[in-house]
Amino acid sequence: MAANRVSVALRSTTIFAGAFDSRDPKRAAAIREKIEQLKALVDVSDLKKLEPEKLRIAGEGQIVVLQTAAPTIGLRSPSLEEIVQ
Repeated sequence: MAANRVSVALRSTTIFAGAFDSRDPKRAAAIREKIEQLKALVDVSDLKKLEPEKLRIAGEGQIVVLQTAAPTIGLRSPSLEEIVQ
């Protein structure tokens, strides 16, 4: 879990939040906030303490933030068909 937390945070911060810093600081802050929420949820000492429903909701929230922010950095937003798959 710790390795995944570090990996998600590093990827998201490096790839996404950094790209928004100059273009859309509010979105950059929202992305960082979602990353911090995810990190807090997976920072458990025992897998039994993990709250899967909260983790799912936070993960979906991060996806929505990234999808809506994609056009800001020149990426195409996924179509509804792509999202469903």
